[in-house]
Amino acid sequence: FYRTSEHLLFTTCEFGPCLKLEKNGIKISFNRENLNLRKIEIDKIKNDEIEKISISFDNFQKIGGRYNFPKNITFEGLNQKYFLVV
Repeated sequence: FYRTSEHLLFTTCEFGPCLKLEKNGIKISFNRENLNLRKIEIDKIKNDEIEKISISFDNFQKIGGRYNFPKNITFEGLNQKYFLVV
């Protein structure tokens, strides 16, 4: 969804401290303070129905003293839900 010639507009979320980006049926939310990726939502149109796929990232931990990595990843969509603990 990203091209170097396009202007990306980040807006604030209506809930909590986050920034969001919406482009072509994809919504991405970041923590406003440290820009950790919080959630990705994809709207997929199939047979005139909208299927939603959602990936959430929680419980961030420093790796190597520098990089934040999510310990909990939740995938929801296509009538399934997966919870990954790293």
